[in-house]
Amino acid sequence: MIKTQIPQHLLTDEWARLPKPGERFCGLSRTTLLELFEQGNIKIAAVRKLGSQKAIRLLHVPSLKAFLETCIEEPPVKPFPRKKQCHDKPNTTSGSERVIPRSSANHD
Repeated sequence: MIKTQIPQHLLTDEWARLPKPGERFCGLSRTTLLELFEQGNIKIAAVRKLGSQKAIRLLHVPSLKAFLETCIEEPPVKPFPRKKQCHDKPNTTSGSERVIPRSSANHD
């Protein structure tokens, strides 16, 4: 197997190599990234030598970041915490006490 070195000028904050099968980039698998590319959501460049069939695939990181920004979900608005009402039963057990429920077969 021939190992190809990616030129350093291509490895910047703007471009990153696609993860190998089984690995992840920003929590996304190679397959998911390729599907996002096929759907037109992100950009990927294929760098190959003249006449070569194989290519090194580089991910355009800004396009991935832009896509992820569109996926941000706003947290739901949480209601204010409920205030303890006077009819709520206080917790009378301490941390060392255990409450053991009585079984229906064990009547005294």
